[in-house]
Amino acid sequence: MTSVQIDLDVLGPSAARVHDTPVPLGAPKLRSLLGLLVLSRDRPVPASRLIDLLWHGAPPPGAGNTLQGYVADLRRRLEPGRRARSASTVLLHESGGYRLAADAADVDADRFESAVRAGRDHLERLRDRMRPPLLTDSAALARAEQQREDLAAAVRLWRGDAYADLADLPAATAERRRLDELRVDARVAAVVLDLSLGRSTRAVEVLEDLVEHHPLREELWGLWAVALVRTGRQAHALEVLDRLRRTLAHELGIDPGPAVATLHTDVLRQDPTVLGVADGVRDTERCTHGACCHPAPVVLLVLPGGRALDARAALRDLLVTNSGEGSPLRDVRDLLGRSSAT
Repeated sequence: MTSVQIDLDVLGPSAARVHDTPVPLGAPKLRSLLGLLVLSRDRPVPASRLIDLLWHGAPPPGAGNTLQGYVADLRRRLEPGRRARSASTVLLHESGGYRLAADAADVDADRFESAVRAGRDHLERLRDRMRPPLLTDSAALARAEQQREDLAAAVRLWRGDAYADLADLPAATAERRRLDELRVDARVAAVVLDLSLGRSTRAVEVLEDLVEHHPLREELWGLWAVALVRTGRQAHALEVLDRLRRTLAHELGIDPGPAVATLHTDVLRQDPTVLGVADGVRDTERCTHGACCHPAPVVLLVLPGGRALDARAALRDLLVTNSGEGSPLRDVRDLLGRSSAT
């Protein structure tokens, strides 16, 4: 346990705060040194290893003395109140090398991972992660709201690429990739909570972006389809699942898994688990696409190959192009327009 309140940030360029006051780190190598020490915070790093990493395997003459100068400078910045010649409680010199004595709560990456772990625990308790039920119990709603806020705060910790000052260092690259996966998990957990809280419109927007960047993750497509159904766009949901099938066939030569195949069938028959709406429960967001929780029945035209069209929308499109002034189809077009607005 350190005697100094320090926050260390590596979800972006290396940064530090002492007692909530930003610490100017100055030279790039000082930021890199801090990043290396945070990356290895659970074990000492030999001076020879730090020299090799800081100068990319080609250290200049006197690199050892230069490293000692960087260490002394970093100690002064992280412990501004430490008396001269007194032992450091933050950057320790042990038999195995230098070690950063940082508690888990001091490092933004650890705080982020803790929040994601809590979100994952919530997902593990669901019977089907692609069909989160709408919550009605006040205590459950309050817990979900808090988890959603915690995840949002965790995602806001990111200021750029993790360990940005360590460039292509293999250990940093591996940790960066792991944290990036956790970042996706955080967004997925937040989307599932949004669906449980009745915020389907917000979920649709986030899932469209997630699918664009991670097109081979079937769960994202399934959640996107469920979110679309809950905003009254059943035909669009079926098109999304069809796009997933084509994407997997083209990229991997495989079909979607059983969960997605079952979801496709359940979307077609408007299964209650897809709608996710209990009696008397309504979406808490205003949906711009019609009634969110009790959408008007959708008449589907299922074409060869499984592609589905909304019959009402298709007929309306046909009438728009063939119902000019004086056309007998104009009254039909206007009637359809009025019925879809109710």
